[in-house]
Amino acid sequence: MKDYKDYTDYMDSIVVTADLHEKIIGRVTKKPAPPVKIHTFQRYAAPMAIAAACVAVLGIAFLTIPQIFNVPDENAIVEPSENLRPGGETPFDESEPAVVTLTLEQAMSDAEFGAYVSANVPSLFSFVSSTKSTGQDGASLSVLWEEAADYSNGSINWKVFRSATDEHARIVHADEREKYDMTLYPFPWDESVPEEFMGCFKNPVFLSEELTPEMLRARTHRVDNNQLDAPGQLMDFSVLYGDVIVFVNATGASPEQLYEMLAELKTLQTSYRETDSETDGWVSASDN
Repeated sequence: MKDYKDYTDYMDSIVVTADLHEKIIGRVTKKPAPPVKIHTFQRYAAPMAIAAACVAVLGIAFLTIPQIFNVPDENAIVEPSENLRPGGETPFDESEPAVVTLTLEQAMSDAEFGAYVSANVPSLFSFVSSTKSTGQDGASLSVLWEEAADYSNGSINWKVFRSATDEHARIVHADEREKYDMTLYPFPWDESVPEEFMGCFKNPVFLSEELTPEMLRARTHRVDNNQLDAPGQLMDFSVLYGDVIVFVNATGASPEQLYEMLAELKTLQTSYRETDSETDGWVSASDN
């Protein structure tokens, strides 16, 4: 009781101003704010969450719909494509060659190169495949025959195409043996053949009217190593018929057999060279 009396006497002795007294009384007598009711907040929580989710979905849709449906920009300038198909729907690359697979009959009846496909094929060789290729680099017709014997991998690769400047620069005549005769130089030829003859030596172009079996024998070399399943004679060269080149790469065929295949095509020369002056127009690589 004494402590309480001392505290009462102390409080009674404090003097405050009228303004401070009113503030103290106002704070003491002010009613407290009503507490927040949890159930009231819960009533609005679900609708607010749903509304927020809808706003988010609409925002994502606004950003992605133009990309999904490829909606063009009204201010964008659209340039027309120069390489559209006639319908305008699918572009294509004209530089890509078109390759068509042919039967032997279709190859021999080809309007452009069919007359240069020999029918005088060695008896042991049979037709395997043929393709016609067209593109910016020109058209070509390829034919492959292979030897039927199981113990050999003999083949004759035949490619026909229009001649160009490169082929004309590699024309060699029968008496220019140093430019095409493989028996004159030891292997490897990159080290033994003179540099000025190397272009012709790798792929000589013979004029069809000068072609002889001896020239083809000069292009024959044997391979007796593991590069082939059955080692044998290899030949590669080109023959010019007017403005058409026949490139031959053969394994297992003899020079005489290849000469017979090429000789039957000589009759085409009358269509391209009707005068002696036209024949004189062809020059050898040494004259260029």
